[in-house]
Formats: sequence, structure tokens, C-alpha cells
Amino acid sequence: MPFRLKPGRPLGREVRRVFERQLDGAIANLQAAEGPSGLDAFHEARKHVKKARAALRFVRGTLGDEFGPAKRRLGLVNRALGTVADARAVVGTLDRLQGFDDRRLPASAIAALRTWSLARAAHLGQRAEFDRVRDRTIRSLQAERRQADRWKLKARGRSAVIREIEATHRSARAVMNDLLARPTARGFHAWRRRVKTELHMLRLVAGPCGDRLADDARRLAALDGCLGELHNVCVLQDLIAAESPLSRRETADSLRALRSYRRDLRRKALTMGRIYHEQPRVLASRVRQLWGSPGAGAEPGVGTGSWPLVA
Repeated sequence: MPFRLKPGRPLGREVRRVFERQLDGAIANLQAAEGPSGLDAFHEARKHVKKARAALRFVRGTLGDEFGPAKRRLGLVNRALGTVADARAVVGTLDRLQGFDDRRLPASAIAALRTWSLARAAHLGQRAEFDRVRDRTIRSLQAERRQADRWKLKARGRSAVIREIEATHRSARAVMNDLLARPTARGFHAWRRRVKTELHMLRLVAGPCGDRLADDARRLAALDGCLGELHNVCVLQDLIAAESPLSRRETADSLRALRSYRRDLRRKALTMGRIYHEQPRVLASRVRQLWGSPGAGAEPGVGTGSWPLVA
């Protein structure tokens, strides 16, 4: 299901269509989730919910008092899914950790942690709580879907959409500036939420902007991936500190390796954060100028923006 607004269509209807499709995708994944393999379905469902939340912001003004409660309800769904989805995500982080610091952390320790993580995820998938979370979340999303059918959307046009993109960029930029002065795990996680929302917004308006924001989206996606890995490292640190299957010495070595990996990821993320050197009003102006453009191939070089390339 393409995650983008179709150009030339009424914006309110398009946002509702995208929002409902993302809810449908989340519901379908959860309905298919069974046992340990269902953890991947939880992860996919959560991605749909995050996209739905980004689309919801585009109708903030026209929804009025309905926006806040809808945003909070989807936030609760996202957190419920995250508890299960994170259990599987950390396995890939362990594999990358070995490549990062194989001298401090031998393959045997990584293998033991990987087996432990997979067993823990499988156990979570077999618990009765898994079924309760899944069924409760499906009911919540179905109720949200019915609410969306009753939205009374007024024509607000592209200006409201561009204002939301500008506000999200400004918020992400402010959090990044705070992190430069005082880096914290909570701060990096807050930054990631805003980066992901902005990424989804730019993907949504790709069609109306003639696909000329692809470079912007690519750089945000790279930053989001780095911040996502950083989140997984923090989850792993907490899990290993609380219930490590390793010896005391191996546990200490693992935590040191994770701290080193975390520092490296933070440094890379802040380097990638140079994309936020662009002022919010400048980004908004670019989107406004590109809106309605015929396509990326029409004028090479137009709309590539002022964001620097990062490794």
C-alpha cells in the first residue's frame, strides 16, 4: 500500500484514505500474528501505526478537539506494540555489535546473548499476555477506523500540511540542539520520534511535490536508522544489566562494548543531524515551491535542497 498522497486530489480525503489504509495494514498484521513468529507481525503493525500518526497531523487543524484524543489513543497502541516488537529487534543489534567490537566481545558471548534473546522473544510470543495485547490492540484500531469514517474534514489545503512539516522540523531541530549541550538516552529517543514523523510526512507529500524531496527523505531515513539502532542498544543494556545469561566478567565486557557502540552511534547521529542546519521556514518554502511540480525528471537539480550529504 503506497504511503503517499495522490496529487490533484482533495487533501482531506487523501489524508483519510492513507490513515485508514495504515490502520487496515496494522489490523491485518495483528490478525495474522500467532506464536513466536508473530513478533515480526507486531513490528510491521507498529510501523503502520507510526505512519497513521504522521498522517493524522496533517488534519490537526480541521479535526479540532478530536485530534488530541486520537493522537493519545494511537500513542497508547504504539507503546503496547513496542513492548513486544523490541524483543525481536535487539537480535539484529547483537549481530552488528560483534562486527563493531569483536575484540572486546568474543563470538561465544555474542552467540550466548543471541540464543538468550531469541528464547526470550519466543517465550514472550507464547505467553497469554501476547494474545491479550494483540486482541486489545486490534479492537482499539478497529474503533479508531470507525472514528475516521466519521471525520468532518474542512478544506484547509496545502498550507496546513506545510505548516505541520515546518513545525515538526522545528521541533526535531530544537531537540537536536538540546542534545548537543546535554546528550541523554531520553533525549535521543525523543529526537528519533520527531525525525521519523518528519520522514513520514515528506514521504506523504512526495507525489504532490513531484518526487523532488527524495534526497531529503533518504537522509532522514539514514538518521532514523541510526537512532533506531541506538534505541535497541539502550534496550539491550537494560536487559543484560537486569538478567544477563553470561558470567559476571562477560556481562561487564558486554556492557562496556554496548557503551562504546552507543557512543559511536550518538556521534554518527549528531553528524547526520547536520540536515537540521536548514531553517524550518526554508524547508517550508522549498515544499511550497515544489508543490504541484510535474516530476523529478523535469528539471534535474531542482528541489534537491540545501541539506549536506552525510556518510
